[in-house]
Amino acid sequence: MRNGPTQPLQPNLSRMLRRALRAHERGEFDKAERFHNAVLHSDVDNLDALHGLGLINYRRGRLEAALLASQAQQVKQSNSPGDLPKIQGQPTGQ
Repeated sequence: MRNGPTQPLQPNLSRMLRRALRAHERGEFDKAERFHNAVLHSDVDNLDALHGLGLINYRRGRLEAALLASQAQQVKQSNSPGDLPKIQGQPTGQ
């Protein structure tokens, strides 16, 4: 079940995000990553989970993965699928 813009976040997803944040703050990046991925499994458009994964990947030195997470977050925030080719450096076809 995906959350629409007017639907509240499912309580279990909200709880997973809080757990991910606590794990991240304690430096338990593997655990935080698992929680963020679990949220994205249920809600692929979750900006908080994408942001968290980007931070974890950056912190671990996985800069390409961090950049991809950041770009995905930007595209989802803009809610404009036409922005994806520009962000990825591809021509837009116009």
